[in-house]
Amino acid sequence: CQAKRKSMMVLGRSCSSSSMGWSRSVIIQKARRRAQDPDFVPQCMLDFWMVTLRDHPIDETEHDLPSTIMDFLFASQDASTSSLVWIAQLLHQHPEVLEKVRAEVESVRSDPEAPVTADELSRLEYVRQVTKEVLRYRPPAPMVPYYTTKDVTLKAANDFVVPKGEIVIASIWDAHREGFPNADRFDPERFSKERGEDFQYSKYYLPFGVGPHQCLGREYAMNHMMAFMVIAATTTNWQHHPTKLSEQIIYLPTIYPADHAYVTFSSRN
Repeated sequence: CQAKRKSMMVLGRSCSSSSMGWSRSVIIQKARRRAQDPDFVPQCMLDFWMVTLRDHPIDETEHDLPSTIMDFLFASQDASTSSLVWIAQLLHQHPEVLEKVRAEVESVRSDPEAPVTADELSRLEYVRQVTKEVLRYRPPAPMVPYYTTKDVTLKAANDFVVPKGEIVIASIWDAHREGFPNADRFDPERFSKERGEDFQYSKYYLPFGVGPHQCLGREYAMNHMMAFMVIAATTTNWQHHPTKLSEQIIYLPTIYPADHAYVTFSSRN
């Protein structure tokens, strides 16, 4: 199988899925060989996985690791990028929110040039509210497919039975518009302690999924978005240039403004 993939690549034939599969397999094989050295020092997530598998072997298929790696790459790159784009557009559309973000950041951080710390992020309550609202208002992955391993009865759908072996696509976008008052309005205050809508309507708030399959990178993603907001809001001004497509959405496969959000940045200094 690998030889066939290599031959197709050498001949210059189109084999995107095969070549990608072969490339991922080669990368994993090299990482696995590196990890066999007892003095090897892991440098990235893949290295740590290989060392863990070296010391604690498990049954795995050729498909398992490449598939998991692609999941991590998709979640850490595509989903985060989508959220940062929406932050830039939404905060410019809502200058009162941006000003509150700046005021809170300046009250917590004495040196805007210093690295953002975990302690500072933990004290930025309003910035966290904005982050939560961006994820509710524009969830980067608005639909999540599930594969049924057994017959499933949906109580909320008049006991409709989904047979085993079917794919069910849950709409996070629609869930985020259930329960929440004025759900089509961008309103970070809904996540304040006073209003507490994140607790009242927690069953509808699913940007990271729910249950045992909840996104492993949840806290990383939240901290990433908050750190971006802290740095951008305190060191730059930005101008969003709206078009008739700004409020329309495209799937790539995470969601973006249909005009790709034309934003220009300049230094606040």
